[in-house]
Amino acid sequence: MPRAPKKCATTGCEERVRGVRHCAEHNVAWAGSERRNSHDSYKDRQLARQVRQEEPWCRDCGAPTQVAGHIVAEALGGPYTRANLKGQCTRCNNKQVQVDAKRHIGV
Repeated sequence: MPRAPKKCATTGCEERVRGVRHCAEHNVAWAGSERRNSHDSYKDRQLARQVRQEEPWCRDCGAPTQVAGHIVAEALGGPYTRANLKGQCTRCNNKQVQVDAKRHIGV
């Protein structure tokens, strides 16, 4: 049996959604990057691996690096290049993604 629709995760939005966090209006605003979630090429994986090797400790908190996070989010115009990537733990990366999304959407 399908789940009941829930309110959009954007504060103040009453739109009901099923299977996603944001309604179409608020999801589109953050989907401004064509490359978002598409770093599957060999070259992209190599670059992420290089960042994790060169920066074994999270730049933000000092925990072990788990991901190559963006300095400037792609949706905000940042390129997927070594100069725009930094070593981050998953916790700090998730926090940064939330801050960048709020900055981009204006929530």
